[in-house]
Amino acid sequence: MNTAQLLTHANIARNKAKAPYTNYSVGAVVECQDGSLYYGANIEASCSSCGICAERLALANAAMNGKQPKTIAIIGDAKSPLTPCGTCRQFMIDFTPLKVILANTKGNTKFTTANKLLPLKFERRKKQ
Repeated sequence: MNTAQLLTHANIARNKAKAPYTNYSVGAVVECQDGSLYYGANIEASCSSCGICAERLALANAAMNGKQPKTIAIIGDAKSPLTPCGTCRQFMIDFTPLKVILANTKGNTKFTTANKLLPLKFERRKKQ
């Protein structure tokens, strides 16, 4: 799927966000190795730490269905392409290699990877 199509899907997800406290809606879509798509939108709660970001929700939806994420597209209404929070950046590392498309609703995009977003990441060693 091309960038414009992925961002269209991410924007569909953004329109389903629940952001009553910040009014800042973010949408994400994950494209998996097999071409399937999984959506996520930020869901806020009165206790901000109980909410979830669009990126983690989309990746979790893919993982729950046994899929291997290939690309994630993230969109929000910002001055420039928005970037994920630190928690989301660390969460993305477990799905590397992961291409990342950052965008705003004005049509600006930036292309990167999960590894580039978090160069000093925590990586748990796998048991041998």
